[in-house]
Formats: sequence, C-alpha cells, structure tokens
Amino acid sequence: MISNNSFFSDDLDFEEAEEDSEEEEEEEEDLGEELAGLEAEKKEAEAAMDSLASGVSKMSLKKPSSNNGPPFKQFSMEMTVPFMMNDYVEDDRAEVSVDFLVPNLKNEMFRVKLLNPSVLVLGICVPKEFVRMQRCLDANANGKSGFNKNSHKATSYGQVEEKVFEKYGFADEDNLMGEPMLVKLPFPCDETTLEWETQVCNNEDTQLIDELGSELFHFVLNVEVKAEKKKRVVAKKGGFRRIGSPSARAAAEGDAMADE
Repeated sequence: MISNNSFFSDDLDFEEAEEDSEEEEEEEEDLGEELAGLEAEKKEAEAAMDSLASGVSKMSLKKPSSNNGPPFKQFSMEMTVPFMMNDYVEDDRAEVSVDFLVPNLKNEMFRVKLLNPSVLVLGICVPKEFVRMQRCLDANANGKSGFNKNSHKATSYGQVEEKVFEKYGFADEDNLMGEPMLVKLPFPCDETTLEWETQVCNNEDTQLIDELGSELFHFVLNVEVKAEKKKRVVAKKGGFRRIGSPSARAAAEGDAMADE
C-alpha cells in the first residue's frame, strides 16, 4: 500500500527530474548555438583569408600598367640629380645659386644654359663606357665560365645597346647626351650673367677609401645667375597750358572784329 506521503514524494521526484531534464536541454541548446556561432565565425575567417590570399596572388601576377606603376622602359638616358637652390641679394640685385651633386666627370660632359629666363637646364653626358657592350662582357667574364659575346645575356644586352644608338644617333666612340634636367628658377634671370664651375669636395667615407685604397671625391656643379634688370621707365615731363582764359577769348574776339 502506497501512502499519500510516498505518492507526493514520488511526484516531487518526477517534477524535479523533469526540471533537471529541461535545464540540461536548455544548456545543450545554448551550447549548440554557441558552437554554431563559433563555426560560422571560423568559416567567415577562412573565407576572408582565402579572399586575401587570392588578392595577393592576383597582385603578384598582375602585369605593370600605367595605373599601378611607371611605364615599362628598356633604357633611360635621363640624368636627374639632387640639387639645392638659394636666392639672395648682392649689390642691389637678386641672384640665384644652384648646387647639383653630379657624377665625377670633366667639364666637357656638362651643358648649362637657360631654356628661358625662368628655367635652368642642366645636361649631363652619359659616358660611352656605360652603354658599350664591352662593359657587359667585362662584368661577366670572371663570374661565369664560358661567357662571351654570343651568350644569351650578351646578345640580349646588345639588342638594347642598338636601340640606344638608334634613338640618340651617336657613334660608339662618342658620349651620349640624354634628356636634360630642368629646374624652375624663383624669378626671371639674365643668361648673360650665368656662370658655373665644378667644385671637387672630399668624400669622407673612410671605409670605402680603405677598401678601394685611394682618395675619393664628390663633384658639385655650382651655377650662379643674376636676375633680369628691370627696365627703367623714364617719366615724360608733364605739359602745362591754359584753356579758355579771359585774355585768350578777348584776343580771339578782337581778331574776329578786325576781319569784319
């Protein structure tokens, strides 16, 4: 015989068991949702990494174009060098001084002039030794066995050398004058006052001096030019006359009466 107490007791145990079961199910659902969320985040991260890797791959394979870099060139004979410019006043006239750090070359290899009163032009010859095939042969003769003018690298270099000759039209024994460097001046200048010189400065790189075993120098090409003289405007002397004066009118009237 089951007492009421025991019956209620069993019911309570059953209810508690149901509550525990429901709590476990809720916990499992929460855990499942959390795992699902983590899995989704993982997939998103993997997709982002795949996209990034694909983008990097495409970037590395993309050919150069005018939109993502300079245009392709096989050669350039343009001489662009560092420079510093300052202007000042001396003897009541503005002047400009420009210093160019140039290659160590003799004066005959430089051209300095004004393109117009406001633009300075510096032309620097490219030494023929840079363009000639012989430089390529000398540079590779010791490093590679069997290297000669018929090697693929040498013949490829020779093709570029010919293109340089064709464009600039200079003989093998000549130096090449490539594209000049243009510098805007702070004010119009008089070309007849332009002076320039090559200044030889000590190179104080002791490590390089020790390695080469000789004294080294930097070459600085200095340009000095004066401002254009302002034209003096000579003011004309002012005139003076009286119009409609009483005496002038009386004289005119008298002349008229005499004519009558």
